[in-house]
Amino acid sequence: MTTTLADVGTAALLLALLLSLYATGASFWGARRERANWIESAKNATFVVFGLLSLAVIIMEYFLLTGQFQVEYVAHYTALKQPFIYNLSALWGGQEGSLLARKQAPDILQNDCRRPVLLECRRIRRLPKELPGR
Repeated sequence: MTTTLADVGTAALLLALLLSLYATGASFWGARRERANWIESAKNATFVVFGLLSLAVIIMEYFLLTGQFQVEYVAHYTALKQPFIYNLSALWGGQEGSLLARKQAPDILQNDCRRPVLLECRRIRRLPKELPGR
């Protein structure tokens, strides 16, 4: 079962990477061509990325808390005699886990901030070629 869950976590991370690339391209294309449906699609993709990263974090925490030492990260950052709280926080003990946890949290804010940035890009794009007073 450990291998299966590890494969699910790896697949979730790879799919999150692909969807992040899609969301970046779709939001750029939608802003450039002023296509609201592309912008909405990119926003929805970031919601899915958040879900996939959350799944990967939950799987890794499960491995850390149950002592699945077949997973290399668990073997390096946990021990059987460690208190529960240390195993719980072992996700932030190494670079890989810390980056995973740090990437998951800003995805919530990214969904709220994306639309105003694209609307601002549209407003700037409509400025006249020559500004008055120059």
